[in-house]
Amino acid sequence: TQVDLSEITITINQFVPEVYAYFDFEVDEQTKTATLTSFNESLAEGKTDIVIPASISKNAEEQWIEGNAYTVESIGGSVFRGCPSLTSITLPSSLTSVGNFAFSNCSSLTGELNLGECTSLTSIGDYAFWECRGLTGALNLGECTSLKSIGENAFSDCNGLTSITLPEGLKSIGNSAFDGCSGLTSLTLPSSLTIIGDRAFLRCSGLKEVIIDSEY
Repeated sequence: TQVDLSEITITINQFVPEVYAYFDFEVDEQTKTATLTSFNESLAEGKTDIVIPASISKNAEEQWIEGNAYTVESIGGSVFRGCPSLTSITLPSSLTSVGNFAFSNCSSLTGELNLGECTSLTSIGDYAFWECRGLTGALNLGECTSLKSIGENAFSDCNGLTSITLPEGLKSIGNSAFDGCSGLTSLTLPSSLTIIGDRAFLRCSGLKEVIIDSEY
């Protein structure tokens, strides 16, 4: 009996890690959680689409691989700051915080930023997406039901954003958080808000309508 192998690809002894060498993490042994602390763009070899895993482990060679030993909860400060080749990101649902300057000045980061899957996200740090001018369309935070704070200048000068959905439960918007978002045309503020920082929506020249929840 003959077997047709013409459409079958066989790969032998090829190690393909799920978490690549350009990531580094710090782990907390007590809580079994991990923070993404650095990204080495030179090792990424021009990779433009970055997927951050929900959990990590190590293999016998001490290389990071995808696994359930540590849950990835945080992105540290300045991890992707000024990364010119980054065009899109996929964030894990386990994410609880985005650090200061984490994605600031990522000039090639384009399209809509949908964080709706990040239901555990509690905070977006200062300058987290500052000057990400390639972001366009909607910023969806509406399903981030754990989100309590948006930091200073978090989305300032993201002038391609046209709409923002904020979640009920959000407590504070930092100073200049959306300063310079000139493409923004309408905004609804949730009743849970207690703090809106100075200049939070300064230079939002396209803003035509602001709806404040009647309970606010």
